Amino acid sequence: MRPTHSAGTNRRAHPAVIATAVPQHAGTRGTPHCARRPGHFPAGQQTASRATARRTALTVLLLSVVALAGCAGKQQIVIPQETPQQSRQQAPSAPSQALVHTARSALGVPYRNGGRTPAEGFDCSGFVWWTFQQHGVNLPRTTEEQAACGSPVPPGNELRPADIIVFRTGSGPLGLHTAIYTGGGQFVHSPKPGGTVREESLTVHYWQRAFIAARRILRPADQPPASQP
Repeated sequence: MRPTHSAGTNRRAHPAVIATAVPQHAGTRGTPHCARRPGHFPAGQQTASRATARRTALTVLLLSVVALAGCAGKQQIVIPQETPQQSRQQAPSAPSQALVHTARSALGVPYRNGGRTPAEGFDCSGFVWWTFQQHGVNLPRTTEEQAACGSPVPPGNELRPADIIVFRTGSGPLGLHTAIYTGGGQFVHSPKPGGTVREESLTVHYWQRAFIAARRILRPADQPPASQP
């Protein structure tokens, strides 16, 4: 969930293209857990049974994500040819840009394990959860579930502002880290204990190596997805 290596490495790649090992089958748009409000569960034994089945299915999915990321050939995700400055100057009325503005408003908030508000601090998934929550999009709370939410951004497709970026920064299926793409090859995240929410570049060598997937939450029409029952 947090990087084990400093992101200050200054080796960089061409800003237009990042070579990544991107999983091909990490879920589909509209999976029920992508829009459910965290903490809302029916009571009773049926709930426990459903929760167990859901955890089992999620574990299988994450094992597939990690396996594909580890063994797939190097593929490419395209970063649009825009500078961070150009990205910041785009129309703030678009839902994706409004969400990016919210993410950047949290810059400097300290990391806190389990945190999910600016007042208490953020861990990585808490920051992603809070940012989307401010715009009426109910994401799952954990990195594992966020990595399977929305729809995958296929290799060769351009990243869009407000996409969730998934990194593998630890071993095993639970060693994941999530962030929000802000445009111009940049992303915002809450990196690790002792750090603060910050904006970094996908062209940094460490993040290139750790990048395993991008997930699209907002629809192509740039509108928030409808909530699931």
